[in-house]
Amino acid sequence: MANDSIRVSLTEGPIPAVDPFEDERLGADLRFLGVVRGVEGGRQISGIRYSAYPEMAERSLRKIVDDYQNAVGPHPVVIVHRIGFVAAGEPSIVIALGQPHSAEAFDLLAGYLRRIKEDVPIWKHPVSADGTTTAP
Repeated sequence: MANDSIRVSLTEGPIPAVDPFEDERLGADLRFLGVVRGVEGGRQISGIRYSAYPEMAERSLRKIVDDYQNAVGPHPVVIVHRIGFVAAGEPSIVIALGQPHSAEAFDLLAGYLRRIKEDVPIWKHPVSADGTTTAP
């Protein structure tokens, strides 16, 4: 699998579209968009302000990718996470990956998402409708 099929990054702009992977060995080509809900902790919010130490967060994302590349074998994967303010209804993360079979692809995607939420130093700060930051 070519290294250009593995990308991780943070962005302050909108989540970019990810083109399909061009590999005839892949029977599953998944895209997951994590979208900011308008309610957090039972309260209405206007969005979430994500903060991070970018170098550490990108290093953590690359480690997660390396771990899964070693565990399940080479596969294409793109992960882009937003930082800064993300309004309710907008995507804050995309995870795109490919696998030969759909069941493995869904399991792998769920694993990536779990590890990102647990291991990557990106913090979320809900912003109430009046613009004040609330406790998560």
